[in-house]
Amino acid sequence: IRAVPVVSVSKASSLLREGEEFSVMCLVKDVSSSVDSMWIKENSQ
Repeated sequence: IRAVPVVSVSKASSLLREGEEFSVMCLVKDVSSSVDSMWIKENSQ
């Protein structure tokens, strides 16, 4: 069973405008889950 990464958004309480930047923090508790979180960092650039 793989652990699900805990994702927290800095502006979770407000809607984001189109094109507005936001930061995502991933707390990975499983090594195999770190692979899934890599695409988030690459797509955000």
